[in-house]
Amino acid sequence: MPASQQGLFAEGGNLAHVHFDQPWWVANMYDRYAIGGKLYGFLGDASLSLYKDMNVIFFNKRIWSEKKPDVNLYDLVRRGEWTLDKFIELTSDMAEDLNGDSTYTQNDLLAFGGERVPCGTWQTSLGLDVITLDTSGAPIVHGMTERFVNAYDKLSA
Repeated sequence: MPASQQGLFAEGGNLAHVHFDQPWWVANMYDRYAIGGKLYGFLGDASLSLYKDMNVIFFNKRIWSEKKPDVNLYDLVRRGEWTLDKFIELTSDMAEDLNGDSTYTQNDLLAFGGERVPCGTWQTSLGLDVITLDTSGAPIVHGMTERFVNAYDKLSA
C-alpha cells in the first residue's frame, strides 16, 4: 500500500497497449477490483497469484461408484448444485476405520483430507467477501464476519 500511494505503480486505464477486454485477463477486473475507478494490480493468464490459490477436489471414482452409485458428481457441478453443504452431506458417511483402531489415519478410507481455511480454499466459493464496494465505489472492509466464523466451524466439524 505505501508504494502505491507514492505513485510507483501504473494505473491500468493509462496503459495504451494493454486491453483488459482480451480473454487472457480476468473478466470485468475494473468492475470487480477497482477502487475509486482505479486499478493498480492486474490478474490474467500470466499471473502466478491466479494459479497458486486454485484448489481441486479429487475423488476416487471406483470408491465413489461403490458408496454413492446414484450420485453423479459431474452432473451436480454442471447444475450448480455442488456446494459445501452438499459436499458435507454426501461425504460425511463415507469414511471407514479399516484397521479397527478407532482412529482415522492414512491407512483408513478417508472421506476428505484438506485445509480448514475458509479464507483461502473456500472463500470465493462461499462468497466470503473481505472488501466490497458501496454504491459510490468506496471500499467497505468487512473483516471477520459471522459468515467467516460459521464457514470455519462447518469445515472444522
